Amino acid sequence: MKNYFNRFRIILPILLLAACAPSTTALPATIAPTQTIVHNPSPAITPAIFPTKPASGLSIATYEIKGDPTLQLDPLQVQTVQGLWYTRPNSLVFPPGRPFTDIPEFSYSPLLSIQVNFGGQELVAREEYNNDGTKGNVIVTEDGQEIYRIAIGAGSPLNALRRLWTYDNHWVLETAYVSGNADEPVRGQITEDGVLLNDKYGYEEAFGFQTINDRPFYFFKRDQKINAWYDEQEIPLGYDRIPHYGCCSYAELNPSAWQNRVDFFGLRDKTWYLVQIGSPDAIIVNP
Repeated sequence: MKNYFNRFRIILPILLLAACAPSTTALPATIAPTQTIVHNPSPAITPAIFPTKPASGLSIATYEIKGDPTLQLDPLQVQTVQGLWYTRPNSLVFPPGRPFTDIPEFSYSPLLSIQVNFGGQELVAREEYNNDGTKGNVIVTEDGQEIYRIAIGAGSPLNALRRLWTYDNHWVLETAYVSGNADEPVRGQITEDGVLLNDKYGYEEAFGFQTINDRPFYFFKRDQKINAWYDEQEIPLGYDRIPHYGCCSYAELNPSAWQNRVDFFGLRDKTWYLVQIGSPDAIIVNP
């Protein structure tokens, strides 16, 4: 079995992508951010990176791909409508600043824990389950004192503790709740400073937290559409599906987080796209 899903080991992609030009509109008053970035990919045009820097400080590069990538695994090989091939290499990398902990595959015992420095204090997140593994929590401690806990459902091959980050004076925890529900077996949850963002912003799911240019970035699902958040701005991508939390061969479809960039597959209106979001100097057009 391929070792694609060791925690925080990120698979290095080589991408050929096309960009689109975002524009900005105001958000509704019910949303906390102050700006929205409108993303309208045009995969039929000749691929070219958008030459100017968007107001958000991010660039978005998009390619429409042929067929269904979930049927082109082991190894992953997809082709864009422009005829370019994408194959995810087998090499694994550790982007700078990314905390990671090795654990055995398909196991929640020994339990996963992540430790980071937070303003000179030791911040630790760890999984904890009852004796039969049917109920679990992730517990966050600061210098040994519990400051937060969140339910993660039943033990499973998926590690429920996904990430623990710090930026500025904030700490961020990403967890996966395993429900066992066939319609939604796993739900991503993101907590910042003890506040569950799923509840704060009405997300059905939130996942894929990382920092880009030292600012927070993640995906969220609301009203059955998946969009992104970056530094108090919403990026309305409008995808119906972004594969994540997959293991084994399906881990090849998970978002691939780099320093200052994320690469992912998105499905919208029955069409699949290969997408890259990041700072302009981190977008790869002709590697």
